[in-house]
Amino acid sequence: MPAFFMPLRPAPRPTDLGSQIADIASASAATRATELDEKIWFDDDFRFVLAAALPGLRFLTKLPTGVTIFTHLDGSWARLDNGRVAQAGQQQIWDAVEAAYEQWEDLSRPTRGHFTISVEPDSQHIRLEGRGVEWALPRMP
Repeated sequence: MPAFFMPLRPAPRPTDLGSQIADIASASAATRATELDEKIWFDDDFRFVLAAALPGLRFLTKLPTGVTIFTHLDGSWARLDNGRVAQAGQQQIWDAVEAAYEQWEDLSRPTRGHFTISVEPDSQHIRLEGRGVEWALPRMP
C-alpha cells in the first residue's frame, strides 16, 4: 500500500525555544557554501524522503535576518545564512540533508505515492519499490 497516507510525526518542541535559537544564532562554527536553502523543507515529496532518511530533523525557525535554523533530536543543528551553512553536534545534519536531496534527485524525485511501507513485528521500513532504496523507521515507544 502506498505510504502517502502516513502522517509525519513532528519532532517535540524544545523546552526553552528562545534560548536555543539565541545560542545557535550566535554560536561560533565553521561555515561552508551550500546550494540548498530552507525552501526544500516545504517540498512535501522531499520532506517525506527526508523524514525517512533523517528522522528527528526539525525546521526550528527563520529569523528576521534571513538566518534559518534546523535542529535534530540529538542536539545537532545547522544554521543557514545567505548560501552558507554552519553545523555542530553529534552529526552534520545539513550534510545528511544534502545527501538525501541528491539521492532523491538521482531517483528522479519520486512522490510519496511511489513508496511503500512494510510492517513486521520487530521493524518498519519505507521502500521505493524496484529501486533498491529502503529506510528503517525508528522504533517509537
